[in-house]
Amino acid sequence: MQGVAMNQQHDAEECHLPSSASLDSFSISPDQEECCTTRNDKIFVSGRSSDVEKNTEESTGGYHHRRYAMNHFLSILRRILTTNAVSERYMLALYRRLCRCQWNTGSGHHEPLGDVDTIQTFERQHGIDEDGGVIMIKLVKLWFCSIVFILAFHEVVRKTVSVVLEYSNLLCTILSIVKLLSTLLYSITRWCQATEIDPNYSIADFFLYDFPSVLQDLLFFFIVGRLYSHPSGVDVLYPWGVFVSLGAIYPSLIQDFQFLRHSLSMYDMMCNWPAVLFAYVAMLLILAVGLGVAHVLSHYRRGILGSRIMEVLVLFCIFFVPFITDNNFHLHHWYGMWFVGMIANSPEWWSRCLQAYCLGSYINGIAVYGRDPILGCKFAFYRSTNAECSFMDSYVSDNAGESGNHTGHYKDFVAPDWRTCDAGDLVP
Repeated sequence: MQGVAMNQQHDAEECHLPSSASLDSFSISPDQEECCTTRNDKIFVSGRSSDVEKNTEESTGGYHHRRYAMNHFLSILRRILTTNAVSERYMLALYRRLCRCQWNTGSGHHEPLGDVDTIQTFERQHGIDEDGGVIMIKLVKLWFCSIVFILAFHEVVRKTVSVVLEYSNLLCTILSIVKLLSTLLYSITRWCQATEIDPNYSIADFFLYDFPSVLQDLLFFFIVGRLYSHPSGVDVLYPWGVFVSLGAIYPSLIQDFQFLRHSLSMYDMMCNWPAVLFAYVAMLLILAVGLGVAHVLSHYRRGILGSRIMEVLVLFCIFFVPFITDNNFHLHHWYGMWFVGMIANSPEWWSRCLQAYCLGSYINGIAVYGRDPILGCKFAFYRSTNAECSFMDSYVSDNAGESGNHTGHYKDFVAPDWRTCDAGDLVP
């Protein structure tokens, strides 16, 4: 009772009312009556809704806790996907340390570098220019990762195809009682049988014939593709790890579709392409136009549209114009995706994903087939006859001169004619 009286006295003081002990000796004004009524209503409602509010607060707290946990997980995942395997500046400092470089202290003499952390701290404090070292490290990363990916993918495809084909019949017999597993294995076996790979192309052939040219391709890709200006190198899971893998796997996966097993050349297009392939290419062209428009808008927003258009035209004149009118021109997917990846050099995420996918397709072409020439047999014929290789003696013309001068003594190479569908010396 004493506690109740104290609460009433406190409420009376808040509403400027007398306490209950002297209430009879005072009159209450309408304003004071309204204040008192409102206060009592609040106390009543508070008592009635305390349990509901408590439950609401607990539910809201649980929601905020789950949301915080999800945001924390996404932050960790983002950090994992976008963090370099090795920092470019750390590699540069390590390289300088190994080379026993020295720094100028400003007093006219040089002192040897300390450990890697000391080098990085000194460069940050004194604003030392890295002199293109970070860019060079990014290029080396691109070279290293691409070559490793080519070698690994080459071996994986070769081993997978050979092992699955060798044991497929035995495994299908064992698993025939389980229809689902048998069907799945049959699909895998069918894909491996449809997967094309040059059985005569080995890793030794890659290093002997294609390695210098691949390094040159990647150098162009690095410079024109503006990989040097990207904050992260190619040793991150997103977008490079994910989309390079997709680009490397997809061209081999679609070999199971018979209508896609054709080349992009005038002879094959006009003489061998089925109608469904034209529809497939039409859908790809629509997607390509959309991505092209997006790149144009991106360059326009950044005020560099004119320079990028000039750049693409110059590159097209260098890498396509000399060959595109030749009947032997064969646009290998390694060549086409390499070119598209170079010009997909906008800073937006979707452009970087496209660039990584194109690099993966380039890797697939080199790993599975080798860096085949875009002029096909005509290029091989030119190299062989120009070097006067002995195995070309069977191709000597009957009217060859007897003066010992072998210039022009080979038969002319008969190019495929897409107008008449005559393959000529091409093996379609």
